[in-house]
Amino acid sequence: PLPGAMVTLVRTGVPRGEKAGSPRITATGKDGRFRFERLPPGKYTAMILSKALGGTQLRKTVVVRAGETSSLRAGFGEGVVKGRLVPRGKCGALGGRIVVLFKEGSPSPVGSSVTDGKGRFKVDSLAPGAYRFYVRPLFKAGPGDPVGRSEPFQVGEGMTPLEVQVPVEPAAAIQGSLDRPPAKGARVIARVEGWPQPFQAKPDPAGLFRIGGLPPGKTRLEAFSGKLWGSLEILTSPGETTRVVIHLQPK
Repeated sequence: PLPGAMVTLVRTGVPRGEKAGSPRITATGKDGRFRFERLPPGKYTAMILSKALGGTQLRKTVVVRAGETSSLRAGFGEGVVKGRLVPRGKCGALGGRIVVLFKEGSPSPVGSSVTDGKGRFKVDSLAPGAYRFYVRPLFKAGPGDPVGRSEPFQVGEGMTPLEVQVPVEPAAAIQGSLDRPPAKGARVIARVEGWPQPFQAKPDPAGLFRIGGLPPGKTRLEAFSGKLWGSLEILTSPGETTRVVIHLQPK
């Protein structure tokens, strides 16, 4: 049972000309139960938010009929995923790596875990949906640090623990320079194909920059320096440093 989850009930599919009414809000009790009374008949969506589970939210649909009590069950805490890093090449140590979880189609992470000495990890209390794991150094990247992502996987209610593999390979790096002295606040952004969030670096006064811990593959570089801008598409390789020069021009 999950106490203290916020439940918001919204009427949907309201007939034309009829008001939907304000959303109803309550919280689950110690036994995980909640109750709404005196509801007009119709179709409703219940949004259940649990801060105890890192802001995980479930959406459920329920039909209320006149003179009847409708029941609704939400499967919080049943999505358990066990994973491990699988090296594809000579990577660094697999222990102590941060594994970040994204819901498919979302630019923001929904959870994370840390691997044990053998590259294994576990995430639980997942709401139903499609997810993918990503691995990359979050701090200063070292030579051969593992990077990679899993295939998307589906979490359902009431499922047994799911086993997921995350292939990883040695990270790539980009060493580069701008062909003009950078303005104050200049930055270089690297967008790697297939990754939800960009990587970035701040050029030094000479216009030199480095971005490490990159997933190997097709990468688009964009540089912004005052009113100047430049871009470049490159292909990086596992464990190697690609050297580039970005030419700046007026936007």
